[in-house]
Amino acid sequence: TVALAAPVAAHSDVRHYAARLLGDIHTAAVDVPLVEALKHSDRDQQHAALESLTQVGEGTGGLPHETLEALEPFLGNADIELRMLAVRAIGLVACERSSEVLHELIEDENPHVRLEAVRALDRRGEITTGLQTCLKDENTGVRLAAAKALARHCGHDALDALVDFAFFADGTHRSQASQLLAGIAPEEAAERFMSILADESQKRIWLVAIEALGELAPHFDLEQQHAAA
Repeated sequence: TVALAAPVAAHSDVRHYAARLLGDIHTAAVDVPLVEALKHSDRDQQHAALESLTQVGEGTGGLPHETLEALEPFLGNADIELRMLAVRAIGLVACERSSEVLHELIEDENPHVRLEAVRALDRRGEITTGLQTCLKDENTGVRLAAAKALARHCGHDALDALVDFAFFADGTHRSQASQLLAGIAPEEAAERFMSILADESQKRIWLVAIEALGELAPHFDLEQQHAAA
């Protein structure tokens, strides 16, 4: 049996559709009506407007500073999906206040919000020491997102942090960490792992070091491959 009655009133459905449609129009002219749509109490209207704002911001290279005032109230919303969309949109507002907000959110109690904040900072290239603390986050997704951001933007300066990351939680991320290290400084990373194997007091983590070296071996010369073996 198919219900023929629409689940929402026609006028509401039109507003929802319009808010979604504006996301396909990548021009600053649609920012204002989308921000206005956020002021409605209708949850679906807000959801559509937030998604569209993100799409417009990505298409135009960013959202205007004025957008932040309308987005910040959603950070306290009980609806986690709306909060995540708001964080994603805030990441597209290039100003000092949005940076402050994102850095605060990497310590949010909700892992989904923390993940969106880390991804937003990665896209902006705003990497601070605070992001290194995310390598020990209780959420796997947050940890990996932070590791990728550090590798992408800090390069060689992230070497020590990523070597430590390989040993975190009994080597849970040794493979991912080694792959990131291979793109930065494979020979230096291999030397760090070799130093672990030369230390009898570190026997507990030797297996992690050996497996990390196995990932790195194809990325440096033959002599060092033999040494690693």
